[in-house]
Amino acid sequence: MRIIAVFFCSATLLGCSSISPSVESSTPRSVVIEAGSLYGKEAAELAEKECQKYERHAQLKSDKQDLIGWVWTYDCVE
Repeated sequence: MRIIAVFFCSATLLGCSSISPSVESSTPRSVVIEAGSLYGKEAAELAEKECQKYERHAQLKSDKQDLIGWVWTYDCVE
C-alpha cells in the first residue's frame, strides 16, 4: 500500500511539472501565464512575446504555486 502511495505522489508531481506554458489572460498592461514548475524560462519568454504585441516588455510581478502548477503574473511596461 505504501508503494502505491509513493508512486501516485511521484506521478502527480511529475505531471504538474510537465504542463506547458499557456497564457491565462493578457491585456496591454499585464499577462498571466500558467505552467509546470520546469517552464519558468519559457513562461517569461511567452510573457515577453505577449507584451511585445503592445510595444511593451514583460516585468515579473509575482509567482505562486497553485494546484496545477505555477502562475506567473507579469506587468507589461514601456
